[in-house]
Amino acid sequence: MDRFQEENRIIDHPLDSDILCGKNKACLDHPGSVEFRSIIEQNAQRYREADSKFMKMEITKQLYNQIRRQSVRFLKFNHSKKNGWQELTSSQVRDKIGHALRFVNRRKRRKNRATKKISEAAKVPTHRRRMSYDSSTTQSTSSESMVSSDDADETMDSNQVTPARKAHGLLTTNSRNDQFVPVTKMLRGLSKSLLSKIPQTISFNEGWQSQTNIQNCLEMGEFSERDVLSMMRQPVMDFEPQSVKPVWL
Repeated sequence: MDRFQEENRIIDHPLDSDILCGKNKACLDHPGSVEFRSIIEQNAQRYREADSKFMKMEITKQLYNQIRRQSVRFLKFNHSKKNGWQELTSSQVRDKIGHALRFVNRRKRRKNRATKKISEAAKVPTHRRRMSYDSSTTQSTSSESMVSSDDADETMDSNQVTPARKAHGLLTTNSRNDQFVPVTKMLRGLSKSLLSKIPQTISFNEGWQSQTNIQNCLEMGEFSERDVLSMMRQPVMDFEPQSVKPVWL
């Protein structure tokens, strides 16, 4: 008679070799349960690579016979009567083995997908790439319409915060610490329509960051040549980058 068929058999004290079914810590940490998980881990890949359902069933059967030869029992607590542990039938044991193999493979697939996502995210640049300049008349006209004239810049209220001054303040805020404000912070609050072709060489006033850093930043930025010229005429402002709310929020 198949010892796993003894459905009504009640065990008072499980052996160390027994496999306890349950999600609580006592069941998971039981020596037999730990050994069972190790066996499943060792055979999970073989089960995953099986070409057919029949081959998967054969692997499950092999593991079942291995457990049976070692006189290992699958036990579950009798919650209804609360009078001890009850041994699973052979059919229930096979189901448990198959479920454990599928669970391990499903967990590995999820882990691999998560690792792949992290790897792909690491390849994405942390700053916004410079938008390619379109020389078409429509975009050029739209861009120029958003730029203030030189005369308007000269008579502008000194307390008015413009996109140009925002950029100027962001570029100069951390100069005393010899730190360059990240491009993402510099772009916050600037209109996306202020894109214009940036000249290759620009001279900057004393007290600014190095010309190389600022030029690199401008090449990836979203403000026009006139905004740059306006910034060169404006005094350094006490401007905190944190106070600029991103336009995309």
